[in-house]
Amino acid sequence: MWLWLIIILISLACLFCFISVIQLELRKRSAKLWIILTCCSIGGVVAALVSAPSPDIQEYSYHSKPPNIKIVETTPKDTSSDDGIKKGKKVVVTAVELYVRASTDPDARILGSVNYGNILTVLDAPADLDLVNIQTGYGLTGWVLKRHVQALPEEKIPEQALPGEAAQ
Repeated sequence: MWLWLIIILISLACLFCFISVIQLELRKRSAKLWIILTCCSIGGVVAALVSAPSPDIQEYSYHSKPPNIKIVETTPKDTSSDDGIKKGKKVVVTAVELYVRASTDPDARILGSVNYGNILTVLDAPADLDLVNIQTGYGLTGWVLKRHVQALPEEKIPEQALPGEAAQ
């Protein structure tokens, strides 16, 4: 590429020089312009020669290397872990406020709400649903989201606390 650039610039310099000589012989005023163009093209040749890459410089490839990716096969984690929420067990509310709904439908009527720390009794905990059928200490029965309640171990339940009252 550099070689072609230098050849073209030298050819232009020769052409401009030839035209300059003819213009000077004919004593035309445009001869100065052709002399200036000749000097510029000679300057271009010099600049191209100075900036030409050295043959000692190693050529670099612009092709990217393939990435070194190690593929590891994994097995999915067992999501059916026992969270301890079973029929007849006590659970504690872990959300600030948790709505109690009339059915498992997400748009079901809201019967009331329970607050953080309330202890509830589990009436039904279907494994295929993210809902738990509960009963509060004051008799409210309905469905709440399973992820917002946590099973209580038997030794953690206060003896004087009734279901629906806040654990202390």
